[in-house]
Amino acid sequence: MPSVKVPQYVKPIPKIAVCIPTRGVFSVAFANSVFAPLWQANVWHVPTEGFEIVNVGYNNGYDVAHQRNFLTKDALKTNADYIWWLDDDQLFSGTLHVFLALRMLLAAQVPIVSGITRQKTPGWPYAVYVKSSDGKYKNLKALDATIKDVDAVGSYCMLMKREVYERMQEPYYEFSYETGAGEDFYFCEKAKALGYDIKAHTQVKLDHIGHAGDFLLCCDGEFRKLAA
Repeated sequence: MPSVKVPQYVKPIPKIAVCIPTRGVFSVAFANSVFAPLWQANVWHVPTEGFEIVNVGYNNGYDVAHQRNFLTKDALKTNADYIWWLDDDQLFSGTLHVFLALRMLLAAQVPIVSGITRQKTPGWPYAVYVKSSDGKYKNLKALDATIKDVDAVGSYCMLMKREVYERMQEPYYEFSYETGAGEDFYFCEKAKALGYDIKAHTQVKLDHIGHAGDFLLCCDGEFRKLAA
C-alpha cells in the first residue's frame, strides 16, 4: 500500500503595519537605515524573513496624540496582526538592523513589547517607567532581564497585537494638559486596565537623535556625532 504524505502545518507569517508619527522631514540617517528598508519591503515587496510588512504609515501636521490616533485607525484597516510604532528621532544601536529588531520583538511572543532608548533629560535615564506607591511614574534603572515587566514605555519602538486596539475604546492616545503626561502613558494605562502587561526588551536598543539632529544620545549613555 503506497504511503500517504501528510502535509505539515505551516505557521502563518505575522503581518506588520508600521506607524511613524513625524516631525516634518525624516533625517537622512533615519530615512536610510529605518524607513527605506521598511518601505522597500512594503511597496517593492523586498523579501523578509519571519514577517510581512503590509503597510508603512506616516503622518505629520497634527500633535503627536492626533497623529497616533489617525495612524492607528489607518493600520486597523489593513490585515495586520501587529502594529509597530517607530519614532523618527530613533536609530537602532550599533549593528542592529531594523528587521532583526522586529524579529527580536516578535520572538518575545507577548501582546505589548518595546525596545529601550535614553530620555533626553538630565541624567539621560532609560525611557522605561514603573509606577511608585504614590502613583507617580519613575524611570526604571535596573534593566537586569532580557524581557522586563514595566508600567509604561514611550512608543518610540513599541510592537503590539492588533487585538489590543480592538478591545480598547477610542481615543487610543491623549495628551494630559493637566498633568503633562504624554500620550504614551495614556495608552499604557488603558492597556493595563484591560489586563495587558507592558514589556520592555532590553536587547532591542535604540539611539536617540538630538534636537539639532547632529548628535546621538546612545543607548549606552554616550554621546556621538551623527554622521552627515
